[in-house]
Amino acid sequence: MIDELQRLIDRTVDRAGLADRDAVQQVVKTTLRELGSQLGGVLPALHDALPEGLRQEVSAGKGGKLLRPAELYKHVSERLGMR
Repeated sequence: MIDELQRLIDRTVDRAGLADRDAVQQVVKTTLRELGSQLGGVLPALHDALPEGLRQEVSAGKGGKLLRPAELYKHVSERLGMR
């Protein structure tokens, strides 16, 4: 059975029209972890609402400097060396 993380990666590949699934997977996971960093992990109110695969990635984020959305996208881009 495909878990929600893989489903999100598949949808991202399709929507972005990208052929490099491994790169998309890396971007999705990094983005979820960075989001977790911004949130301080999975907030209790979101815990049960997030599918397990996504919850694990968001939980893997370490606390960091709070960023506005544009700064967060730039940070993820620079961290991965991708646009």
